[in-house]
Amino acid sequence: MHGFDALKTIGPEFYFYSRSDDSLSSSDTPQPFRSLEILRIEHMMSWEEWCCFIEGGNEAAVGFFPCLKELVISNWPRLKQNLPPQLPSLEKLQIHGCQQLVASLPRAPNMNILFLKECEEMSLIDVSSFPILRRIRVTESLLKDDQDLFPMLSRLELINCQNFEFLLSDSSVSSESGSERQQYSTTSLSWLTIEGCPKFVSFSQELRGLSFKFNAPKLIRLELVQLENLKSLPEDMHTLAQLRQLIIKMCPKLVDESFPEEGLLPTKLSFLDIGGYPNLTTINYKTLLHLKSLKSLSIEDCPNLSFECLPEE
Repeated sequence: MHGFDALKTIGPEFYFYSRSDDSLSSSDTPQPFRSLEILRIEHMMSWEEWCCFIEGGNEAAVGFFPCLKELVISNWPRLKQNLPPQLPSLEKLQIHGCQQLVASLPRAPNMNILFLKECEEMSLIDVSSFPILRRIRVTESLLKDDQDLFPMLSRLELINCQNFEFLLSDSSVSSESGSERQQYSTTSLSWLTIEGCPKFVSFSQELRGLSFKFNAPKLIRLELVQLENLKSLPEDMHTLAQLRQLIIKMCPKLVDESFPEEGLLPTKLSFLDIGGYPNLTTINYKTLLHLKSLKSLSIEDCPNLSFECLPEE
């Protein structure tokens, strides 16, 4: 469905439920779209409400779209409320350009990919609704506080999250009293992107008497872009044995006149990309010589860097 600019509301008739069918019991209610697997609804400039309840407003449309695997909702600037409350087969959900949407996300126990962009008013994400989520990309801080991070997450992208402050990621968290409890876990994470988050300052945190340390033993790619207040890379970063790709751009407090520090980078790193550092004057090539697996080195937008510091070969 694309570009029905005059459409404002979809009611129960969309589900083949007639207003004259009030006598139907829940067992008699038809199950519409029972074979539909992909639904894309885009550029609905006037659509304000998606009715997800049958007439009377008491029975949620939990049986609708039983086989739907992919749902894309894009550019509904006036949509204000209601999404399907439950999508049992959904694997991928993408919502983009729904600035007035205040609904909660549907419960989708099989969903493993979630993209959210320009939907600042949405309800916070409840992890329990997505137990096997593996990939998430959000452009707003929509995660609830004080909850376990998605336990099976392999790819996390946080883009322009203005209120995002820290990533609590140690599976074993010690308090001042010496007790331990399960907290946020990134032990399955293989890809992490953090971009344009001005309040993010450190991977390590002290919070309410608890010490949090970044722990991602399976991390392969780390991308840090335009983080103006990030002060340091993860502690003991050299121990990230699986890390192969590192991108650091426009993080002024991470890179000053010289880069990298001795012993900072993992020895198996194969791809290094840095850029946007006007104060950078020296590359510590002796440190780079320890990166025996390095295949690609990219340095951009560093106008004061002298390449005389690099060996001829």
